[in-house]
Amino acid sequence: MSGENNILEIIATPIVLIVGGIVSLVQWRRSQKLQRAKFAGSIVEKLRSEKDMSEALYLLIDENENWYKDEKFSGTDIEFKVDKFLCHLTYICYLKKKKLIKDDEMVVVDYVIARVGKSDSFNSYMETLGERATDELHTEHTFKDLIERVEIIKKRKIKTIERKIRIKRYVICKLQ
Repeated sequence: MSGENNILEIIATPIVLIVGGIVSLVQWRRSQKLQRAKFAGSIVEKLRSEKDMSEALYLLIDENENWYKDEKFSGTDIEFKVDKFLCHLTYICYLKKKKLIKDDEMVVVDYVIARVGKSDSFNSYMETLGERATDELHTEHTFKDLIERVEIIKKRKIKTIERKIRIKRYVICKLQ
């Protein structure tokens, strides 16, 4: 009898360990997805709810608004709000570049970035900052990761992003 129990233990132990490992891995992956979803939600919430951020967002996406006039812009409250907003977007783009944020978590933020990237004022401001960074300070552009993301998005069609947003909203509504 004792020999049979030993054989049974030898066979059962690795099976139990493998099954336990698989269950643990599945639970860990679900937890990671939930944490990333919460993080993506907090990013969007901050962009829309914090006063300075939301004011800058709507200023930046208003294509008819010419908010960047070099001599009148520097040192103003608008510059502070715009820079704060752009720094936040740049940080998000940096996280995406480092693969800490996945494509499906960037959908809503990419739409905002695409809208901002269409603004003539934004593009003029980025060009001016880029010239100052390279010519005067001999550094990289402050918003380099954001500019790179704008270029990536410009290569895609806005319709694709809008379709994904509609799908994500639909899924979120169904989950609530």
